[in-house]
Amino acid sequence: MTLLLLLSCGLLDGGAIDETCEDLPGGCGGADGGATDTGQPIVIAVESLDPLYGLTSGGEPVVIRGGPFAADVEVRFGDERAEVRTWLADELRVLTPQADQEGWVDVTVTTSAGEGTLAQGYRYFRDGSGLTGMIGRVERVEQVGALAALGETGAAQVAFLTPKAGASYFDTVADDWDSCRRNWSPDLGWVLVDPGAASLTLSSTDGADPLVLAWDEAENLFNGSDGDGSVNVDLLQEGDTWEVLDFASSDFPAFDLPELVTLPGQVELTSPDLDSTSLSLGVGDLDFTWQQGTDGTGLVFLLNLVDGGTGTQVEQVSCLVADDGSFSVAPTTFQSWEAGLTLYIKVGRALETTSTLPLNQADTRLVGIHAVLGAAVTR
Repeated sequence: MTLLLLLSCGLLDGGAIDETCEDLPGGCGGADGGATDTGQPIVIAVESLDPLYGLTSGGEPVVIRGGPFAADVEVRFGDERAEVRTWLADELRVLTPQADQEGWVDVTVTTSAGEGTLAQGYRYFRDGSGLTGMIGRVERVEQVGALAALGETGAAQVAFLTPKAGASYFDTVADDWDSCRRNWSPDLGWVLVDPGAASLTLSSTDGADPLVLAWDEAENLFNGSDGDGSVNVDLLQEGDTWEVLDFASSDFPAFDLPELVTLPGQVELTSPDLDSTSLSLGVGDLDFTWQQGTDGTGLVFLLNLVDGGTGTQVEQVSCLVADDGSFSVAPTTFQSWEAGLTLYIKVGRALETTSTLPLNQADTRLVGIHAVLGAAVTR
């Protein structure tokens, strides 16, 4: 009797229900991952990822926003399936899968309701931990003595590398500290990377005007303001620190690099007297003394022998020196020394700053150099 009463009231007869799927708590194709009320698959929005990059080894947390997501969600980075840790209707937290190679991949989210893809949504990098991935210098030079009329000059260069063990700007000067090398031109084995950007901006942490470095396609690095290495010397002040803010390119996602490079105090030579306009030196007179500093990694020496008549470089000697107040260049270092040549002497205090490139955890090693440059006649 009770069953007949229920049926007569229409409560168990499977009749039409007035509510549409829009009236249900989950909406059409709601949190249960079902299809729409029309049976057609929906387009799932994959709006953003945070972060946009990570290592090819995988296992890195990424937040995906968009939706509608569901409990049966599947996420793929390229062709590889990610591990879904948590889901909400508008947010997923996943761990990235491993990747065979570097580069951009599509990110695809699938449920039983439909699918969505963010093309080129994530960038893989190989792990550069403990290796150098970015290198360069910022240099201010005061010209003195016979060169005083030329004033001061500035230079800046920055390069991205395929991560390389032990790579440093100092490798371009000599292969060890407290040593000199003649005509040093080593095979450094560096592979420079083009990030696909027309410029790189180094912002001053004290609010001064930034250094905007132009891309030099021939040298494959950011090379001064006009691609020739030089920058406005007035932008290079002792003690200034520069950083990279929100650098982005066609191949690199946006990133920041705080405290990238700092300009140390200038070295003060006490011998030889580069302020002299009539300095004459023999090959045995290259005994340097200076006021020892505390804000540098060491000193960089660059000694150029030049034929004053033709301007042709005869020989170059470069040295890496501890900042302990004195250093002598052995007479046997030069092989082409003769009287009547011009010897250009540049001595700079150098400060190497090391930080981490967030893209691949590689080291950034940029050197600030504050130098003095003078000239002598050889005898």
